[in-house]
Amino acid sequence: MKNWIVLKIMRVSFGIIILIVLVFTSESCNKDSEESNNIIPKKPSQWIVPLYSLSWLLAHRTYDYKDCLVSTETFIDSSCENAEVVAQNDCKSDKLQKGTIKFLKYKATVNENLSLSITPPKYYYPNNSNSINCISVYKENIIVDSKSPVANLETNQSTSGCQSQTSVAMTAGSYRCISIRSACDTSYMLRLSDISTGLTVSGYGTANTTLPSAWAATTTTYTSIVGKRALVGYSSSTTVIPIGFNFTFFGQTYSNAYVSVNGILSFGSTAMTASYDKENLFGSATYYYGSTNTDPILKSVIAPWWNYGSLEGCDAYVQYATTGSAPNRVFTVEWYNLYSGGSYRDFQTKLYETTNVIELIYGSGANSGSSTYKGSIGISNSVGGTGNYVNGKNGSSTDSSYSSFPTSGTVYRFTP
Repeated sequence: MKNWIVLKIMRVSFGIIILIVLVFTSESCNKDSEESNNIIPKKPSQWIVPLYSLSWLLAHRTYDYKDCLVSTETFIDSSCENAEVVAQNDCKSDKLQKGTIKFLKYKATVNENLSLSITPPKYYYPNNSNSINCISVYKENIIVDSKSPVANLETNQSTSGCQSQTSVAMTAGSYRCISIRSACDTSYMLRLSDISTGLTVSGYGTANTTLPSAWAATTTTYTSIVGKRALVGYSSSTTVIPIGFNFTFFGQTYSNAYVSVNGILSFGSTAMTASYDKENLFGSATYYYGSTNTDPILKSVIAPWWNYGSLEGCDAYVQYATTGSAPNRVFTVEWYNLYSGGSYRDFQTKLYETTNVIELIYGSGANSGSSTYKGSIGISNSVGGTGNYVNGKNGSSTDSSYSSFPTSGTVYRFTP
């Protein structure tokens, strides 16, 4: 028995010694040749996540963390010179080997804004929760490589952390190099747009709870739009997009709105943390998702199809467009090929200038109507609860039942 205990202790001690050696080697083997000004960190401790500390390795010993043990010898030289050229509204999905850098190039034909967002693609959940894809953009008209100094980065780029989203201004006729890197073997999905980042949602005017004077269900031929792509991630992601005109919703006027992958537009301040709770549409100030009584309540919502959704590839996206001329412009948001509630679905929300009419329009994606595959459809004011929402499927302010996805061509219209 004693021999067994001694053997067990020796095995544990040996394992700890190996881990310490890995940490020491990773931290010190390049001490004499550290190039701290390079875009690619040469020391593991320079990555945003301290993947190599003994405490981290012990805490994640059940994970396959070896995929993230990047030695100083694994960084592969690469250059932007002959990199693939990407375009506005583009999307690129690929795999990335640990310790490598992927270069892309963007060329501008007009003065514009370039915004980028990088996320994992569909169902990609690496064993290591600290697997991070990082993106950087360089100054205009400079060819860079994996050994270029940080001085070549655009001034608004982070040199101390890992960016998953960024934005820069582009001059007509110029180009920029874009880099993607990761500390782990990973996959990524990169989306590009000319949407401005840093937009906020705030309304002016006196909020009211007056429900629309009319609700109607009609039909049309569903037509997809051609618009700008919203920089939302794979799932449960929310961003802010411009409407293009002033729109009044329950007494308050807005020029921007939150849009969520989970099938909603919102003017409420908790949109970033509550967009996955379809129960919120018919809830009240005393209602909480689940039974924990801790989740926030999201109100001031327009919900064409509120359910958990995901963009599973570059052929799925959220896009928007403002069309027409003042004072009769129309703002359209489309969720295209969104995987939600067991099917791939297309649907839209239209906001009308001056009249403040709201339309919810449905394309492909109808299912059998199983209770598992239902969502919330309708609108809700900032108070919530019975009498403060309109159920889109029937115009009721007291019916809190969920809806099957409507047949293609269905239109629900709300008139103030």
